[in-house]
Amino acid sequence: MDLIRKLLLTVEEAPDAALQRMPTFEGYSVDAVAEHTRLTFDAGLLEGASFKPLSGPPQFANISLTWSGHEFLEKTRDPEIWEKTKSAAGKVGSFSFPLIMELAAGYMKAKATALGIPMI
Repeated sequence: MDLIRKLLLTVEEAPDAALQRMPTFEGYSVDAVAEHTRLTFDAGLLEGASFKPLSGPPQFANISLTWSGHEFLEKTRDPEIWEKTKSAAGKVGSFSFPLIMELAAGYMKAKATALGIPMI
């Protein structure tokens, strides 16, 4: 999930809100980044063009965030909330996407309540 979050943050920071090619990340292989990029496409977090070269992992271009991708980032943007979300998911034993989203939303609501913002 850390790599997926990094992908989304990188796309968000791209000029014109779109990456022209798949990014690379220190500590992650090209194959791992390609697979996680594919997963974000499948989950509806990112969209763009994909193609399979004759050799090597799939490639992606013109990558942009979807509405769901923006929602995920807004729920996990705060590093403290992200760390709490990952920790709670680890305790539950599941890093499923729906659980991550629910946990992050819960921590956001708890933070808002602690700041005196009523949650209806």
